[in-house]
Amino acid sequence: AVQLGDGGGASSKPDAGRTTGGAAAGVSGVEAAATTAAVSGSAARDASSAVVTGPPAKGARDLVCTLLPELLPPLIKDLTEWTVAQRLCAARSMLTTLVLAGEGATGHLNTLIPALCSAIGDESTEVASYVIQGVHVTGASVPAKHWLPLALDHLANSKLSVAQRTNALVVLSGLLHASGQASAQPPPDAGLLMHLANVLVSDELRAAADHAPARQQLLAVAVNILQWGGSRCQQVSMQLYVLLLQLFGCEEDPAKRAGITDVMSRMAAACGASSWHQITDAHAEPLFTRLCGSAATWSPGSMDYHAVRALLLTASPSSLSRLAHPLCCVLKPIVSDHEGDASLRLSLLQLVDTLLESPEQGPSLAGDHAGTLLTHVLLPPLTWRAGKTAAAIRFAAVTALATLLRRQLMQPKALLQLIGDGTLLPLLTQELDEDWYVDVRNMACFVIEQLLMLVGPKLNHEARRAIYPELIKRLDDSSNQVRVAACKALAVFCTTMNADYCETNSGYLAAGVVIHMDDSEMSVQEAACSVLEALAARKPHPVRLEIMKVRDRFRSKHYCDRVLAACEKPQT
Repeated sequence: AVQLGDGGGASSKPDAGRTTGGAAAGVSGVEAAATTAAVSGSAARDASSAVVTGPPAKGARDLVCTLLPELLPPLIKDLTEWTVAQRLCAARSMLTTLVLAGEGATGHLNTLIPALCSAIGDESTEVASYVIQGVHVTGASVPAKHWLPLALDHLANSKLSVAQRTNALVVLSGLLHASGQASAQPPPDAGLLMHLANVLVSDELRAAADHAPARQQLLAVAVNILQWGGSRCQQVSMQLYVLLLQLFGCEEDPAKRAGITDVMSRMAAACGASSWHQITDAHAEPLFTRLCGSAATWSPGSMDYHAVRALLLTASPSSLSRLAHPLCCVLKPIVSDHEGDASLRLSLLQLVDTLLESPEQGPSLAGDHAGTLLTHVLLPPLTWRAGKTAAAIRFAAVTALATLLRRQLMQPKALLQLIGDGTLLPLLTQELDEDWYVDVRNMACFVIEQLLMLVGPKLNHEARRAIYPELIKRLDDSSNQVRVAACKALAVFCTTMNADYCETNSGYLAAGVVIHMDDSEMSVQEAACSVLEALAARKPHPVRLEIMKVRDRFRSKHYCDRVLAACEKPQT
């Protein structure tokens, strides 16, 4: 019933079409199949069914085990031959040999594991599929205490390339998957589990996580650890937490991030936690402190930064609230350093904006620390510096500030204090005069609009006199979008105006806006008319005077009539 691999038909002539770069180009031909089996939990077809019709007879097993020292070396050598036919023959024979040997292969793992790691990267999908089946047979037949230390030693070898390390991860994932599926295998030893977890967060593996194929296999390994270790994974929950954060932080594809999030939930369940948030509550603070120790050397591609970014994006509201103040202290010297890494500063500001946008995390990040967040993180980058890069950073900062105000995550009292001490308004005035990016000016108008909605009625006359002339200047902007945004801010300025606001400044405001009701752009005309209608509800007399001066020479007299009608309504 046993058929050893086909020994004939293999040509010794090198195959000109074969390259040695299969692993580097995409890990291996079997990567997709191996990952599917590992991540989905659906086992590959029983490897032994392809070559045997039933359990190997004891005599056959004993014979193969006896001959293994003679069988394995030529098979391993043939797995590296140039022709696909020879490698395929060797892979089939290797699979058959491993099925027959069973646990008898234990004494040969020191040569077998590296050979499987090398062969799994074969460019031929058929060859690689036989190799992964052999990996499954080994994992199901041999106790983990024998193959895991060898597999980890090979994986942690500092001389491996990224492609070679990824191939080793494919093998490790397959071994763990098969061992977890095999009911005859004993549960993992606590020491082995800890050794495995420590290797996965070592410096060598952290560097590999920056490459998409390696991330895919690290995620497969994580899934199979959860299946293999079960509730014992609670002992290594910190290491698994770090591993998943690194994978999440490095991944930009939303679909793949969703897959990592799903594994996070599975990890929480395996560790006996009610949700991923319970895991973060247990580990986020000490890990954040440890990762921020290297903040001075962060770059957008550094693994510590990726992990911090993922930690914050996946933290529970309670954890994020506790981390808010230390986070502001860590970010302050980075975002304030105008000579520092611009891409890192930009990434950090975008991260803050993302957190503020979150319905759950925004209130937790701001909350009691909104003032610190504003003064330490969002305001320093607004200081003007020449260059498009500096302008991009200012845009990221003003966007995050707009989110903070739009979501009303900061108390009016703190905003009024920043306005009163002269900190906030001069910076916003600079953004209104931005000469590099239209978007900065547009967003600055929006920020002032939101600011007025929050604290407008409580602003003193001096602050108001500082705001409206700058907005009127934007009505002459080269961008109609900015002009309309400035009108929206001016409309809020008028609706939040107190009854005792001076008539003179109201007249200046009306005079600055009225000319734009006869603009060639209809959206600007409508926006300017809305400003004067809002002002007429508070200060009808100066508005009426300005309209009467221009009505006869305006082309669009219906806008003038709308404003005059608003002047006749009872004051609000």
